[in-house]
Amino acid sequence: MAKIYEDKAFVEKLDRWIESKREDIVGDLKKLVAQKSLRTDPIPECMFGEDTYKCLQLGKSIAEERGFKAEFCDDNKYVLAHYGEGDKLISFLSHLDVVPEGNGWLGDPFVPLEKDGLLIGRGVEDNKKAMVQGLYTMMALRDLEVPFNSRIELFMGGSEETGMEDAEAYALRDPKPDFAIVSDSSFPYCQCETNGMGFDAVAPQPFVKIADLYAGEASNVVPDRAKAVLNVCEKMEAKLREAAGERITVERQGDQVILTAYGAGAHASSPEAGVNAIWLIADLISRMEDFPEPDRTIMAQTAKLLGDCYGEGLGIAYEDAQSGKLHCISGKSRVVDGKLHLNFDCRACITSTEEGLAEQLGKTFGAIGWEWSHKKMFYGYYIEPDDKRAQLLLEMYKNVIGRDDKPFQTGGGTYVRKMGGCAMVFGGNIPGETFPELPEGHGHAHQANEAVRIETLLRVIKLYVLTMIELDRMLHE
Repeated sequence: MAKIYEDKAFVEKLDRWIESKREDIVGDLKKLVAQKSLRTDPIPECMFGEDTYKCLQLGKSIAEERGFKAEFCDDNKYVLAHYGEGDKLISFLSHLDVVPEGNGWLGDPFVPLEKDGLLIGRGVEDNKKAMVQGLYTMMALRDLEVPFNSRIELFMGGSEETGMEDAEAYALRDPKPDFAIVSDSSFPYCQCETNGMGFDAVAPQPFVKIADLYAGEASNVVPDRAKAVLNVCEKMEAKLREAAGERITVERQGDQVILTAYGAGAHASSPEAGVNAIWLIADLISRMEDFPEPDRTIMAQTAKLLGDCYGEGLGIAYEDAQSGKLHCISGKSRVVDGKLHLNFDCRACITSTEEGLAEQLGKTFGAIGWEWSHKKMFYGYYIEPDDKRAQLLLEMYKNVIGRDDKPFQTGGGTYVRKMGGCAMVFGGNIPGETFPELPEGHGHAHQANEAVRIETLLRVIKLYVLTMIELDRMLHE
């Protein structure tokens, strides 16, 4: 049987339908972005807090307005919208929660901005666009009266960024999906999601002149800004100004001096594009010879621990054929009772173990006298190249989008790892797509001015519609 992408009449019909819905597609995404959905303190209705609950309500309302049945599930951890009938179930997983907005935006991160063919706002790419793409995929199948023998569930999650309790609950439902698409990374498909482990470290002694060193709101984001509060004299202030460089400002407030470091945000799974603002301050102070020795020592140790994103300073650098290089960042810093506390996010290789990683970190922190503790490792997955589902996704992407990109690995953690082998990452970013209209280091997931190119948004809906048709055929062979 010929593939659906070879049916020129249907493809042209689909193109016309998508173009006719352009305004609605962009409008629905704007509505979702405008509803802030950071996790906050639990409320009776939702353990993820009021803002996320409101966004889930909005997602449910939009789906219902577009003609689909939708309901809250599992103590309001997520929403499901439904299409079709049949003995096979295909799920399309998206999430409506977002990471903190950070700094450096062109405007309010929760007032979506349409500019130069882009839509800009926190969550526009990660991952509210996926909900809209999944919704309009179901609408196209319905409106174009495509013969379809499976059911589709559009999953709108509320805690992907903060624990995935939503997907854990969904994975326990019966019946389980026969196949699930997770649109929360890149194309053509993800072959490997690496293991991961969070850990915390505390310096061995209190600071002398550093009253605070504050940075970061989320563990999985390279902090783009850090502030240090120093109890230093005017002479030291002058030396700091001389040595600060372009990324650090120095200002006096009463008896204290405030250092503000301006780094570049990036997702912990691809931190090479980031500049850690904590490291900027640690590096500066470690070079100030007149600073108290305890402070310089702690800052020198911090600068070494954070000096690369591959774990070399931590003694855990490693790579394997499936995963590539290990990545590790410090996403947050605080001073508590005078001591520096650092929080780390490590994306370890698929062949790494919790025991091996902990042993190496124990040696590193033990050698400099720091206390440390780690969380339980979460394990990733690897998909063999001859997997039938993977081959279909690769074929669809190549023939619909017209690119010959290769499967990839990522340190990012998606819902796939919670779904027990029935899911795969398929999109939703085109590899290498950049945003020259925006400042360097802006536009992508977890960065300032997070953006989606509207033409790409529409192209990917086309791909998902055609792929759903072929998945339905494959499941009923």
